[in-house]
Amino acid sequence: MSKIHDSLSAASAEMLAAAASQVRELVESVSKDGQKFKLAYDGLNAGIDDANEAEIKLYRPQLDRARQMLDLNMTDVQYAQETIARLRGDPALMATRAEQVEKLAKAVGHMRRQFIERVPLARELDGRADKALDGTRRKRRDAEVDIGALRLRVRGCVRTLADAVTQASQLAAAARKAFDKRDQKALTEARTRLIDLKAFDANVLRLRPEVQQLPKRHPDLDREQRAEVQWMLDDLERVEEVPAAIGRLVKETMALGQVPAKKPARPALAMAEAQKLLKTFGLPDDGARRAKAAKILADDAIEAWPRQLAKLYGGKESELKARLGEVRKLSFVRSMSLIDI
Repeated sequence: MSKIHDSLSAASAEMLAAAASQVRELVESVSKDGQKFKLAYDGLNAGIDDANEAEIKLYRPQLDRARQMLDLNMTDVQYAQETIARLRGDPALMATRAEQVEKLAKAVGHMRRQFIERVPLARELDGRADKALDGTRRKRRDAEVDIGALRLRVRGCVRTLADAVTQASQLAAAARKAFDKRDQKALTEARTRLIDLKAFDANVLRLRPEVQQLPKRHPDLDREQRAEVQWMLDDLERVEEVPAAIGRLVKETMALGQVPAKKPARPALAMAEAQKLLKTFGLPDDGARRAKAAKILADDAIEAWPRQLAKLYGGKESELKARLGEVRKLSFVRSMSLIDI
């Protein structure tokens, strides 16, 4: 036995090891690709049985790709068979490793039979798929006609209502701008147009049930058609919120109220009048504080004069308040009082 083992050349041993590695990789690859073939085959077969065009279109390319991988595997199988033939042609190798070589040959043969069995299965399934597609295409055309007609009506309705809510937003913005600018006329006009805006199209109430009936009238709708039906329903649902949205805008603009009337500007306070006021309050008319006092009297409300003048002159606010009655009797102060109301 040792002499036979010793007679095995290094090249033969290397060739055997390479062949074993090649077959292991091939078995793993064929197994994975076989699983993909089975998934695609089962999916396509179910799609044909259900006359489901979407499923047929989904799994048919997958089956084609799986067959292409099997073709590549078959090339590798043939190459492996050639390698085994060379191994069998080596007497020294077969004398010591015949059992291992035959195991490799058996594995390769099994993979080849798997490939041969799958070819007619895929071919027969292709023919069935063609016939199933003819029937589903006719149904699809009928469904497309109904979907297309509704699609146009839904788009028109959605566009109308979308334009209405856009216009309502613009009118609400114009109302807020008019209020900020104290333009009562523009504010009233924007509010009136916003309230009168007929934003809700009752057609949407008729469209929704029609769209909802499509899957019942055409139970064989494919994935794309069902998605389009859902898109139409989503669009209708969005525009159904238009009246509520416009109602909120109306409420917001009404909450602004009316533009406040402008108060007439205070008449300018002459320096002589300011000096008379200081004298009435019993304050000195010194040059250092005269300008600041005049500014207080010109800018502040009459009720604030005692507090501000007390701070400026360091006096008592209560004493200045006590003189406020005399101050109000001055004719130019009475006109200022009417403006401050």
